[in-house]
Amino acid sequence: MKLIIFMCLAASAVCQTEGLTAEAVNETEYEVGVEIRDEDGELVSQSDIFIHEDFQVEKPVNISVCLIKEINDTSTCFNEKPLTFELPSSIWAHCEGREIRILEATDWTTEEAVL
Repeated sequence: MKLIIFMCLAASAVCQTEGLTAEAVNETEYEVGVEIRDEDGELVSQSDIFIHEDFQVEKPVNISVCLIKEINDTSTCFNEKPLTFELPSSIWAHCEGREIRILEATDWTTEEAVL
């Protein structure tokens, strides 16, 4: 699911792919907030794009984790990795109480990808 969500989040206000719908719910000069819902309209994740920090933060509703990737990364497959560098304080505050994981691009084959 994570992979589909990141593919779906683009400059558009609403995006729909494989049963998921992403809709921009708030936008400021510094951040764009997006809600991702399943085909039943249930919230599955919240995503925030931190424009000046160049990071996208995904907060799935079913696990207490923040998945972070660079907004310029256009890859479609990622591995979760531990945090190995300093993040801006705005992202730390946004992820308070959640484990922070970095999404690193990978060249998975269809057999390896887990959605």
